[in-house]
Amino acid sequence: MKKYYRPLIMGLHAFGKETLIDFRGSPHTNCAATIKAFVDDLCDEISMTKYGDCHINYFGAPAVEGYSFFQLIETSNISGHLCSTDYTMINPDTGQKYNSKGNGYINIFSCKDYDEKTALRVVQQHFLPKEMKYTIIDRV
Repeated sequence: MKKYYRPLIMGLHAFGKETLIDFRGSPHTNCAATIKAFVDDLCDEISMTKYGDCHINYFGAPAVEGYSFFQLIETSNISGHLCSTDYTMINPDTGQKYNSKGNGYINIFSCKDYDEKTALRVVQQHFLPKEMKYTIIDRV
């Protein structure tokens, strides 16, 4: 297994990294089979070993309901929430309104290194979002 060392933060080497992926405009946020296929492919593509089954649940208040998922991996976890209903969000800074249907929020955390560009490609392949952004956080 490749060791994951990033620059020192607060005098410590990073324990691992977390990639936060946000996307909008996906036509595929309302299907448990798509989520399962995504998690399986993601784990294969970034060489993570699944620990147990992927938990996929549809729940939430009517305006914000959707699928949430959680997959333990030997080096931590992959999780996410997908918005599948019409819900108007308002940006508090600009007042701009937008519909959150088709949005997704995915977290990949591992102390084993992985290629975040590969993860983005797998998200794109399975969810076909119109927009996507990501942030990487070094965890200490």
